[in-house]
Amino acid sequence: MFRCITFMMLSLLCCISSVMAYSQNDTIRGIVLSALDSTALSGATVVVKNLNIGVRADQQGRFVIKKPNANQLQLIISSVGYAKDTIDISPQSNELLRILLTPDARSNTVIVEETGLQSITKAEIKTEKISSRQLRESACCSLAESFERSPSVEVSYADAATGAKVIQLLGLKGMYTQQLLEAVPGMKGLALPYGMDLIPGAFLESISISKGAASVMNGYEGVAGLINIEMLKPIMSPRLFINAYVNQMERYELNIASAIEPIRGLHAMVMLHGSAFNHEMDGNNDGYIDMPLFNKLNGTFRAEYMADDIEYQILARYVNDDNSGGMTSPFKNLFGSQGIFESKTHLERSEVMGKIGFLELDNPLAESFAIQLAGSIHSMKSSFGIREYEGEQRSGFMKAIAVKELSSNHKLWYGLSYMFDSFDETMFGMDKYRKESVPGIFAEETFTPDESLTFVTGIRIDVHNLFGTIVTPRMHLKYTPIESFNIRISAGSGMRVANIFTDNMSAYVNNRRVQIDSILNPEKAWNYGGSITYTTMLFGIPMTFDSELYHTRFLNQVNTDFDASARILRIANDSLAYATSCMLQAQLMPWEGFKMNIAWRFNDMWQTSNNTLQRRILVSPHRALLTMSQALFNDKFQCDVTVMWNGEGRLPSTMENPEGFRMAEQFPSFTRMNAQLSWRTPAFDMYLGAENIMNTLQSHVVISPDRPNSNLFEGSLVWGMLDNRMIYLGMRAQF
Repeated sequence: MFRCITFMMLSLLCCISSVMAYSQNDTIRGIVLSALDSTALSGATVVVKNLNIGVRADQQGRFVIKKPNANQLQLIISSVGYAKDTIDISPQSNELLRILLTPDARSNTVIVEETGLQSITKAEIKTEKISSRQLRESACCSLAESFERSPSVEVSYADAATGAKVIQLLGLKGMYTQQLLEAVPGMKGLALPYGMDLIPGAFLESISISKGAASVMNGYEGVAGLINIEMLKPIMSPRLFINAYVNQMERYELNIASAIEPIRGLHAMVMLHGSAFNHEMDGNNDGYIDMPLFNKLNGTFRAEYMADDIEYQILARYVNDDNSGGMTSPFKNLFGSQGIFESKTHLERSEVMGKIGFLELDNPLAESFAIQLAGSIHSMKSSFGIREYEGEQRSGFMKAIAVKELSSNHKLWYGLSYMFDSFDETMFGMDKYRKESVPGIFAEETFTPDESLTFVTGIRIDVHNLFGTIVTPRMHLKYTPIESFNIRISAGSGMRVANIFTDNMSAYVNNRRVQIDSILNPEKAWNYGGSITYTTMLFGIPMTFDSELYHTRFLNQVNTDFDASARILRIANDSLAYATSCMLQAQLMPWEGFKMNIAWRFNDMWQTSNNTLQRRILVSPHRALLTMSQALFNDKFQCDVTVMWNGEGRLPSTMENPEGFRMAEQFPSFTRMNAQLSWRTPAFDMYLGAENIMNTLQSHVVISPDRPNSNLFEGSLVWGMLDNRMIYLGMRAQF
C-alpha cells in the first residue's frame, strides 16, 4: 500500500514538472462533435484552407495541426453525413477548439455510428468498436472491466481464490480469441490469466472486436475472433491527464499521463498507473475473501516521430502486480497455523514494441511498407493452497508487411512474420519447457468488383518447429445492396498450442487428482458464420438492427474435464467439441440525447466430458443485455445504466461427495445492474457510480471451506458474481 501511494505521488510530481517545463505551444488543438448530441466525430477531416495541411480526428474527435506561418487562418471541417463548416481562428490562440457539425439534410446517410453506442464498423470483417467516450460510460478501471456494456464479450471471475478474470467471445474462452496490443500479439500464454487486468482502462483509446476468422495478417491463432487494444497517442493527448478513482471498499487508483513534444515532429508520452485494494470482503459469509486483494504498478512510455513519408513508433511497458486471496483473517484465526488456505500471485511483465512505416513509396512492389518488432518477458509465481506454480515466458515477434494496389478493384497485402516463444514452467512437481519458433508468410487480397460487393481472401503458411507446416486459409465477403444494409460471411481455420497450466489456472483451485494425457495435440478448429446489419430511420428514430450466427467446430480441443469424478480433474484431447453462437441486438435513439442498446445472445457449447458429449459447465447459454444513456443539460451531465441477465447453466456432478459437500447440478439465472452519473466540463469530468446494485452474489462458492487440505476441497466452480455492491467516485482532468 505504501509503495503504491509513494509511486502515485512521485508520478504526479514528475508529470506536473514536465508540463511546467514545456511551455511551447505551436499547434492548433480541437475536438469535432455532432451538433445533434455532442458525440465525438471520429475520422472527421480538418484542413487548413489554401495550404496543403490536414489531419483526421481520432476516436475522441480530437485533432492537432501544426500552426503555419500565416496572419489569417481558416479551418475547413467535414465529416460523412454532416454539413461542411469553415471557421476563422487567431494564430495567437492557444485554446482548445470545440467544433460542432450539423447533420446534412441533403445527405441520404443515416448517422448511426455516431450515436455513442458501440459502433459496428464498415469493415469487411464483422468488427465492433468501443471508443474512449463509450469506455467512460462506466468506471473501466482495467481492460477487463471495459466490456461491461458490450453484448459480444463476457467477463467473469474464474475462481474463488486467484482473482483471475476470463473473457468469452462467441461462447469460447479468451484463449481462443487473439488479443493484440496495437496490432501486435501480446496477451497469450502466461499472460492469459491476468492479462485483462494489466492494461489500465484510463489509458485506452479504443477497443476493436472482430468476430469469426480474423485476417491472416495477424497469425494462425484467433479461432473465435480478435480483440485489438489501442492506447492513448501522444500526438492527440493533452500535456497532462489525471484520472483518480476510489470506492467504499477502499480501492484506490491513480492514472497520470503526460504528453510533450521535446523537438518538432517528435511526440512522447508517459503513462503511469498505481492501484491498491487491501480491504477483505466476504459478502456470502463463507470465510473466504470474495475479491482478491492487490497492489499494482504500471508504467508505459511511447514516442512517435514523422519525417517526410516515414513514421516511427516505439512503446515500452512494465507491470508489477501482486494478488492475494483465500481465507479472511477472522476465519484463519479459527484454525491457527493448520488448515489455512491462501492464494498469492506475483507477476512482472516487461515488453517493448517498435514500428516503422514507409508511406507513399514509388516502388513497383509496394505503395507502402511497414515493419513491426516486439519482445517481452513475463514471469509469474503463484501458490493456492497446497499447489504452487512458477513460470517464465520470453517472446519475440517480427512482421514485415507491404501493400500493393494491383488495379482499381484489386488490393494486395503480403509479407512475412516470425514468432518465438520460450516457456519454462513448474507445477505439480513437473518441469515443462517448450520453445516455439515459427517463421511464416502470408498474403491477403481485397477484390471489389463493384461498390456493393467485396471479397477478402487470404492464406498464410507457417513452419512450426514442433508441429510442422500450418496452412491457414480464411475468407470474408461483404455485400451491401443498399448503403444501410450489410451482409457479411466469413470462414477460416485456426490453430493454437495449449498451455495446460495457465489455460486452466482456475481449474486447479481444488485438491482433485490431476490426470493429463501423455500426448496433447495442438488445438485446431474451423469457424464459419456471418451477420446482417441494417440501419434505418423508423418513425424518425435512428436504429441499427444486427444479427449474427457463428459456428466453431474443433478438429481437436484440449478439454478440462470435471465430470469424470468429483475427485479427478482430467486434461485430455477432444475431437467432438463445438460451439454455436447467435446474437440479436438493436441500437436506437428514441429521443435526443437518449441512447439504448438491447441484445440477446445464445451460446450452445458442447464438449466430451466423462466420455459423453455434454454442455460446457459454468456457462450461461442465454444472456441478455440492456444499456441506456441519457445526456442532460447540453451534454454537461450523462446518466448510464447497464442491466445484464444470465440464464441458468450446468455444473459438474458432485453427488459422490458426502451430503453437505455437494452443489446442485444446475446454477440459477442471475441479474447484474450498474449505473453511473457523469458531470462534464471542458477541463475535467466527475463521475459517481454503483456496480452490482442488487448485490447479487454466488452464495455457495467453496466446498469444504474449513478443511482446505481435504480431498473434498473445491473452489473452482464459480458461475456467478463475487464482487459485492460497490459505490465509486472518480475524476478525470486534462490540462
